[in-house]
Amino acid sequence: MLQDMEFGSLKLTDYGWTVLRGDETVLGYLDQEPDAAPFVDEPGQADDLACDDRLFETLRGKRKELADEAGVPPYVIFSDKTLIEMAVFFPQSRDSLLDIHGVGAVKCKKFGELFLNIIRLYCRENQIEERPKRSARALRTPAA
Repeated sequence: MLQDMEFGSLKLTDYGWTVLRGDETVLGYLDQEPDAAPFVDEPGQADDLACDDRLFETLRGKRKELADEAGVPPYVIFSDKTLIEMAVFFPQSRDSLLDIHGVGAVKCKKFGELFLNIIRLYCRENQIEERPKRSARALRTPAA
């Protein structure tokens, strides 16, 4: 796979196409270490955790400000689902932010530090810890 850095999309390499067509077989296993903190595994579980409404509204306000400056609808910056996950999991690092639904490399680079600073400040003022979120990205291991 290759990542298009301009748009954040993924493209299959020639070898990827041979695997996809079934001409090549890829075998391997995921080496997982025990997790120190509980993770949210299933997509629906995030809905079971409480969203911090004050943080959500703060993030929503910043999103609206950015959207107005750019002349685009707010969902182009981040969707409500993305802001809700930020207000549920309180990501504190770039890697944690990339685990949030709707945050890819391009949006992380463009808006990540701004939203992380808001979240970090809010968490510091309210003594809130980050909640780890398990994602498919976190389970992947680099190819050998």
